[in-house]
Amino acid sequence: MSSQTVPLEHHPASRLDPRRVRRAMGRAAPVENDDFLAFVNQRLVERVTEIRLDFPAILELGRVPGHAAQLLRAQLPDARVIAQGLAAPRPEAWSTSATPQDPNPPCALVGDPVKLPFATNTFDLVIANMTLHWSADAMRALREIRRVLKPGAPLLLVTMGPATLSECRAVLAEIDQARHGQVWPRIPEFFSLADLGDLLGLAGLARPVVDREMIRPRFEDVEHLLFELRRIGATNAHRRRPPGLMGKGTLRELARRCDPRQADPSATGLPVTLEILFAHAWKP
Repeated sequence: MSSQTVPLEHHPASRLDPRRVRRAMGRAAPVENDDFLAFVNQRLVERVTEIRLDFPAILELGRVPGHAAQLLRAQLPDARVIAQGLAAPRPEAWSTSATPQDPNPPCALVGDPVKLPFATNTFDLVIANMTLHWSADAMRALREIRRVLKPGAPLLLVTMGPATLSECRAVLAEIDQARHGQVWPRIPEFFSLADLGDLLGLAGLARPVVDREMIRPRFEDVEHLLFELRRIGATNAHRRRPPGLMGKGTLRELARRCDPRQADPSATGLPVTLEILFAHAWKP
């Protein structure tokens, strides 16, 4: 494995405020079929079916229970799916009522993956769905996942990579340095591809494989980008976040410097980079 760019035990994810994370996730809107999280959930389900094994018991650890668990049940109707989120699902995003077609609907729980309320060797598959980078202790969470997996069972994981919102990260750092004489933590420092592979191995999981997908959506402007981030619960939960809200001056400067139309009037929208890391590993 390549050298670690961030010492794992001191990774900035450990500096997040869990209360802020839970509050932001609790305010998040349900996943819509055409948004970014729906794309990630669909890719996850495709990767589950590509493994070509039976999974009688599945645990999905996500931001908020809902969309991914429903997709899993549609593809694997014989599986028992338990979904645990960092915040409770909204009623419109989760149905617990049994039907003749589905007498065993998914079960929803709330909690941080650092302490899972399940017995050892319980699940045939665990999916960590966009939750590792919001956990206050990623190593502890992975060790808990390893504990509840059955021997020989896989973990499938998806998280964001460090290139995510790189355009905005660089501009915000320059603005903060000029205005405040320091750089505030505003966008999470996500695990790199190498870090994630190392982390899985150090957690005691075998044969880790990590790959990435890069997508570059366009938004109408910075305000629409920030609206979409808030809508999915992507907040600044760092313990050393700047006090108060982002000032109007900072927002205007960010919009001016990020908007490609300032240099090219024919440009269409604000392009941003989203790096998605997928990984799988196995309990020995």
